Amino acid sequence: MLTGLPAQYSDDTITGGIVAYEGYMLVLFGAVIVVQQFIIYLMYVRIRQLLEEVDSIEGKIRITDTELENLIARVEEFKRGNL
Repeated sequence: MLTGLPAQYSDDTITGGIVAYEGYMLVLFGAVIVVQQFIIYLMYVRIRQLLEEVDSIEGKIRITDTELENLIARVEEFKRGNL
């Protein structure tokens, strides 16, 4: 009588397939990490560009105290005139 599994279904074949899948998964996850790092780099570059744009606009929108007081006074006059 024969006992045990046939050779094609032995433990070596099953673990060999699992090791191959682990290798594929390792490569896949490695590629995913590389793509994520590239996306993070692109986001970093875009944030730097936006910060430079904010710095350049900041000088244009800077307002002094007297200008702000004049603006508030004109708004109050406008509100009184429309009511």
